[in-house]
Amino acid sequence: MTRSVKEALAAVGIAVHDHVVVGRKGHASFKAMGLL
Repeated sequence: MTRSVKEALAAVGIAVHDHVVVGRKGHASFKAMGLL
């Protein structure tokens, strides 16, 4: 889903810098994990 959103936003000139998922036990950064 993140890839689809990133592509759609790029079409209108908006860059995605990170995708952060926050949960009860912590958080995860797609950028830090090398996924973006």
